[in-house]
Amino acid sequence: MILRDQYGVPLAKAITGQKIEEILERHGVRMVVPEDLYNLLRRAVNLRKHLAVHPKDTHSKKGLIEIESKIHRLIKYYKRVGKLPPDWTYDPERVSVIVSQPLYRFE
Repeated sequence: MILRDQYGVPLAKAITGQKIEEILERHGVRMVVPEDLYNLLRRAVNLRKHLAVHPKDTHSKKGLIEIESKIHRLIKYYKRVGKLPPDWTYDPERVSVIVSQPLYRFE
């Protein structure tokens, strides 16, 4: 984002020849879960908090169902590709712990 916002570089891959995720992994920084899945998990956690306060919000309930559907599809894809372990499951309590931690882990 720094390259894009401060230096006007639209794609880092055009300059480096590698994706940013590959560069980070080469330097020992791994993502806990893929970024798109992480963003959906964060949205689901925030929506669950909202529904705990406002249980009659039916539009948000439908939104949560749609978000969790996307999460399940992404999990199935990332298990097939090998970015998530085969025993990884979606559990709302476990996900709230994952979201409360930083996205990147230094190895």
